[in-house]
Amino acid sequence: MIKTLVISHSPVYFQGLKSLLRNEHLFLSLEIDLGRKLIEQIKKYKPGIVILHQSFFEFLTQDLIKFLFSNKKKIKLIVIGAKNKNNIDYYIKQGADAYLYEDVDQKTLLKAYEAVKKDKLYFTEEITQDLLRNISAQKDKLTDKETQLMRFIAQGFSSKEIAQHLNCSVNTVNVHKFNMKIKLNIKSNAELFRYSASLTSQ
Repeated sequence: MIKTLVISHSPVYFQGLKSLLRNEHLFLSLEIDLGRKLIEQIKKYKPGIVILHQSFFEFLTQDLIKFLFSNKKKIKLIVIGAKNKNNIDYYIKQGADAYLYEDVDQKTLLKAYEAVKKDKLYFTEEITQDLLRNISAQKDKLTDKETQLMRFIAQGFSSKEIAQHLNCSVNTVNVHKFNMKIKLNIKSNAELFRYSASLTSQ
């Protein structure tokens, strides 16, 4: 059974999650410092999923970001937060597997949880549409080839596999990726994948 660590300021909210996910193994952390103390708790409980419930926006520390990314195959991150575009953009870039609004209904929360358990990304229709609008606004920045490349990236193809599909060199694919990261203000291939995959998660 997958262990789930819930980070929340509210024990009441945690009890609500326990009732909803009654067949899951949940632990509560009231730790509001998203840094080293929290890393120690994650190491202690060894969760497969971390649910970060926030009533206000707080940056993850670089230590926590590095820790989550280095354990990406073992730990999935679900964020339940405010209806704020900056929050959503930030957490997607920091590796969130799902982002839900605080007023999310139980059916959607369950759907997101089950999707993340199956190693999938999940974003609500509203968030997905906002992401798509953002891409549309930037569409003039991306060439047709880069837009095509984004679809392959979203499907998890490697640079070598994409090169075979597009009948070009791996170096050409990597140049396209570099240009896309510059245009979209994305720093790494992992972020580029997450950005592409989030648009096809529904």
